[in-house]
Amino acid sequence: MKLQHVLMGSAAFAASVYSGYMYAKPMKAVQQAAATADDGAPGSCAFDRLAGVYDSVVGSEERFMFYGLLRWWLLRNAQGDVLEISAGTGRNLPQYKYSQLSSLTLTDISQAMLQQARKKYFDELQLQYKQPDVSVKFLLADAEHMLAPDGAAPVTV
Repeated sequence: MKLQHVLMGSAAFAASVYSGYMYAKPMKAVQQAAATADDGAPGSCAFDRLAGVYDSVVGSEERFMFYGLLRWWLLRNAQGDVLEISAGTGRNLPQYKYSQLSSLTLTDISQAMLQQARKKYFDELQLQYKQPDVSVKFLLADAEHMLAPDGAAPVTV
């Protein structure tokens, strides 16, 4: 057996172990969040329980599937007044070109997810300082019941 084959096999094994660890670690956080949930609470929502760990859970999967590139491609031409429905924890926030926006409204059915998005906008990314002319709102809203005043569906991201 050649040393080259041993090294390639060892590298493949190490990569698979690391990938398994990166997948299993966030899944443990999801199981813990689900286990501590009070399913009998009125208005409880799976996303409310997962909001604190959501980014760490989907982060590695999105990285491997190039979602960052997909988000950039989808949002690169967003301009004017933008309404993002089901914004979740605000994973799209870094991808907007704020110089092209007049306003940005992020909505979600989960208050906890919106709190994470608000935290990301104001604390982590500090976008309010970088683009102070853009009006940004975070609104609790159910996408199934959103209509424009004339009864038409709004233009959305």
